[in-house]
Amino acid sequence: MPETTPKASIWAILADTAARTPDAIATCDASGGSSRTYRELFASIRRRAGRLRELGVGSGDRVALLEGNRESFLELYFATAGLGAILVPLNTRLAAPEVREVLRACEPKVLVHGDEFASPSETSIPSFEIARLEPSTDIPFIPAPVSHGDVAQLYFTSGTTGTPKGVMLTHGNVL
Repeated sequence: MPETTPKASIWAILADTAARTPDAIATCDASGGSSRTYRELFASIRRRAGRLRELGVGSGDRVALLEGNRESFLELYFATAGLGAILVPLNTRLAAPEVREVLRACEPKVLVHGDEFASPSETSIPSFEIARLEPSTDIPFIPAPVSHGDVAQLYFTSGTTGTPKGVMLTHGNVL
């Protein structure tokens, strides 16, 4: 495990790994056997981060994500970290009214969802399918400065004893 410093962030750890081992396997699809190197994965993450920035997402903004266990989830996880934005992963098993309630509570700048998940109606939040966040060309991207104490992710509890509550994780918590 890499040594962390007070200046380390989720993005910095990935960038360092991609720079040190660009041709090492970063991800692999267990069902199909396909894989991507850190160089390929990091390039895709930078493109998604640049596209989110084009959509107005910046430091401190919340990005709600309704997506299953896919590589695109991983890409958006790191892309939001690079922007200094806050990832709000949504439980894919929630019914539409429950998703809307969480969205009301977290007030995201955008909602990004997989193609199998419809955007919950009755919200004014801009909503994009993940496929629309893959630009055809590289978009210049410079990561935002973040510290260990900056919030990186906002998870919501299941709400078994009441209304779901938001739980904040900082870059330092994750590292």
